[in-house]
Amino acid sequence: MEEEKKITNEQKWMTTWRRFKKHLKLRHILILIFLLMFNAYAWFIYATEVSTGVTAHVRSWKILFSADDVPIVDYIDIDVADIYPGMPDFLHELKAYNKSEANARVTFEILSVRILDEEYTTKEGRVHEKQEPQEGDLTSEELATKLKTEYPFIIDIRVSEEEIDAEYGEATYQIRVSWEYESGDDELDTEWGEKAYEFLENNPETPSISMRIRVIAEQV
Repeated sequence: MEEEKKITNEQKWMTTWRRFKKHLKLRHILILIFLLMFNAYAWFIYATEVSTGVTAHVRSWKILFSADDVPIVDYIDIDVADIYPGMPDFLHELKAYNKSEANARVTFEILSVRILDEEYTTKEGRVHEKQEPQEGDLTSEELATKLKTEYPFIIDIRVSEEEIDAEYGEATYQIRVSWEYESGDDELDTEWGEKAYEFLENNPETPSISMRIRVIAEQV
């Protein structure tokens, strides 16, 4: 009896499989493979949302110099949906892996930053856009200092290592935005808290902060 049941189950399975194969097309298989590959790639490139309105993207940057020794350049575009006292920290990381046979020096340049209605284009940003520098333009380094010291929130941009070893070296670029519930300056907290709220009310689809940063790797 057990053998008969086993044979009957196998027959049912084979019949089901034949019906499935009859309706299965090659294009269905190709579409399935494509979707699996796309989802795996998307998972590798982008991390998940870490809190309401604040999303952290994690990317890998593989450095491989060509024979002409030309610096390698890439760009990071950052958007922070909204800012307010006590907000969860926003963190974006870019990991740079040196796959070349020579050591690499990794640096960055801030090209432009917009905070609510305030816009900055650095001297390096003007050059990048093939524009003439304007009076009052800051250098990337000067703007980086301003972003860390002149607001109740802190926008900190840094790289963990300036020089990374050949073949296996790595460094991490970090862009962090943080705003303590009490920054220590009540006036600034109130002023910028009101500005941020008003900006969000008037521009619900526009990020409160946008930044464009150029990352550079040069052969040492």
